[in-house]
Amino acid sequence: MLTCLFVLACQCPALAMGGPDDQQVSGKLTLDKAAHKAGETAKAMITLEIAKGFHLNADADQGPAGMPMQLVLEGDEALTLGLVSYPKARLAKLAFAEKKAAVFEDTIELTAEIVIAADAAKGPRKAELVLTYQGCNDQMCFMPVDLVLPVTVLVD
Repeated sequence: MLTCLFVLACQCPALAMGGPDDQQVSGKLTLDKAAHKAGETAKAMITLEIAKGFHLNADADQGPAGMPMQLVLEGDEALTLGLVSYPKARLAKLAFAEKKAAVFEDTIELTAEIVIAADAAKGPRKAELVLTYQGCNDQMCFMPVDLVLPVTVLVD
C-alpha cells in the first residue's frame, strides 16, 4: 500500500507537492462597526495573505484553466449576502495555460455587504462567510478549497 502511494505521488505532481495547506493562505475578517440595527447593511472586510510563489484564481471566469473565487454566506437566515467587491486582478501567463489568467497574489482585500433583515431579533447573529478559491503556483493548480470565516453581527 505504501509503495502504491509513493508511485502515485511521483506520477502526480500535485500530490507530491502537497495540498492547499502548503500554500499558506490565511484570512482575517473584520466588520465596519461593533453593532448594527435591524434593516442595516454591515460591511465585512476580508484580508487574505497569500504565500510567496503562489496565487489564487481571481473572481473572473477562468475558462478551462481553473475555478473563479467566490464568496457565499451560510447560517443565520436573518443575514443575507449583498454586493461582494473583489480587488483588481493581475493577468499572468502561467506555464501550464495557453491564455493569461486573472490572479490574486500577496495580500488582497475584498469587501462583502451583509444585509440584516428588517425583522431581525436583537442580539448576536452568527453565520459563516465561505470563500471558495483555487490556489496555484506557476506549474499547476490545486483542488479548490473553502476558507470558512465565522462572522457575528450584533443587532442592537
